[in-house]
Amino acid sequence: MSTTGVRFCLAVPKSLKHPKYSDNTYQVRVAHRLAECLKTSIMENRLMSTFVPTDRQINIECDDQPVFTSCCTIDETPTDLNNCSHSTHFVLIYIPKLWLKQCASLLRPDLSIDKQELNNCVQKLTDGQTAWLAELAIRSLVLSKAHIKSLVCDLGLSLNLIDNIDEYILSNRPALFILEFLGLMSNLTRSHDKMERRSIWTDHFSTLNVFPNSEKLRQYFGDSIGFYFVWMKSYCVYLTCPLIAGLFCQVFNLLNGQYFEDKQVSLGIHLVYTIFMILWAVICTKLWQREYISCVDRWSGNALIELAANDLTWLFNFTDQRPTFHGTWRQSRVTGLMELHYPAAKRRLRYVASGFITLACLLWAIFVNIALLNMEVSHLIITQNALIELFTCYRGTIEVNLNGGSLIRPPKHCPHPR
Repeated sequence: MSTTGVRFCLAVPKSLKHPKYSDNTYQVRVAHRLAECLKTSIMENRLMSTFVPTDRQINIECDDQPVFTSCCTIDETPTDLNNCSHSTHFVLIYIPKLWLKQCASLLRPDLSIDKQELNNCVQKLTDGQTAWLAELAIRSLVLSKAHIKSLVCDLGLSLNLIDNIDEYILSNRPALFILEFLGLMSNLTRSHDKMERRSIWTDHFSTLNVFPNSEKLRQYFGDSIGFYFVWMKSYCVYLTCPLIAGLFCQVFNLLNGQYFEDKQVSLGIHLVYTIFMILWAVICTKLWQREYISCVDRWSGNALIELAANDLTWLFNFTDQRPTFHGTWRQSRVTGLMELHYPAAKRRLRYVASGFITLACLLWAIFVNIALLNMEVSHLIITQNALIELFTCYRGTIEVNLNGGSLIRPPKHCPHPR
């Protein structure tokens, strides 16, 4: 883990325009105003209030606070803005180490009692896990309605946007969701460590590796990327079995078609291949489950993240952008734990809507099937009538010659077949 903190880039969309300013000038003004707005949002956040370090903590643990800086100064000339090295304007966000510890204490309040254990857990986090923890701290920032109104007025946005986000403000939705709704941000990405990324790249191509090192990728990019590459490696290895079996069946079919032409043998091979694929799917599923559990055991040994799941209400609201789809969190009347609750009336309403949609699709499928059958019957009738007419037209007298052969003579009114 880095001892200096984590940096993120909050990108401003390139599509932002204003009639009074050029595109670059207006986007720089947006980035500068976002940085100021995020600075003032720290103290007013109900969850992040514990993140602001006291004087004693600053002197002992760190000498800096979270920093929100625009990529360009607002006093630069248009020529300087056009010649800047970056193509997208952004806000540079720096999350210090102390904030990571405070965020970790919110994830695991029981670890906040033992400061030494908390420090050890934070130190053992990989770069990807540290970035996840820092992103969680950023996503917990909340903007007040006064901040949003000031932001909209200063940037010349439509005042109707304020009325549309009252629900977001009342539910204390994170600031990033509101900024995305206003169209003032495009994405939030971590500022990459070029030396570490170059080391991963060099390590992969310096040795003969068929698959990339998933462990190093996981340490840098996070557990989700590590799981993805572990799965792709396992899946590619598993596919070698059906590949060999499929090639064998194809070669056997070619040889059978050239020399034997026995369809029964070919059908038997296809049946064996089908049974093999069923067994292969079951076995590979069990093997991947074992591999998945092994990765979870190896990568979740840190006490800080082993229980960091969606059972935390505020963590779920920061990471999920569709909480109404899953329901709302409430305390269970039976177990006393937090659980997702979706009202039965809304659930039945969704069932009814889904039933009508399914019924409509089913009726449409039946209608299309009947139409296709009618078209097929009409085609068969037309074909049969054409064949009867052709047979009647070319029916002639049959003359038996001495050799026992027959000759069909078409009538004179029928065209001679070509």
